[in-house]
Amino acid sequence: MLLDTFSTFANVYPKQTPLLKQVYFDLVLEKTWKQVKIEKVDSLSLCAIVAHEPGTPLDQRHIILPIHQETQLSVARISIRLATIFVSITEAGLSNTLQGTPPTQITLAIVSPDSTTVYYHVEKGLVGPKDKI
Repeated sequence: MLLDTFSTFANVYPKQTPLLKQVYFDLVLEKTWKQVKIEKVDSLSLCAIVAHEPGTPLDQRHIILPIHQETQLSVARISIRLATIFVSITEAGLSNTLQGTPPTQITLAIVSPDSTTVYYHVEKGLVGPKDKI
């Protein structure tokens, strides 16, 4: 069933499929997240991963955008993606997957050529540092 999902997305977004697989398996196998789903975001011509992080409230979901390490990013490009994702949540069906509290951030999953994946949370505005426990 999972391979059928990847095959479907490979036909639509062939360049993004290896990134989706890498991040999906990192979340499921390495980080042991249980609720992980791939969603199309047609307005950005890509797929996002919507997932619940263990140990967080059940209604809290992360929207994760897998990208290559070589992808050129700027504050403007991140802002556009952030705004488009939030529009997609309210208009294009991601809201069916995102039950409960609407997300206030997206997570960039930056994948390097050696498969190392680094996750960066991006939010609107300024956010103070979190206390370490």
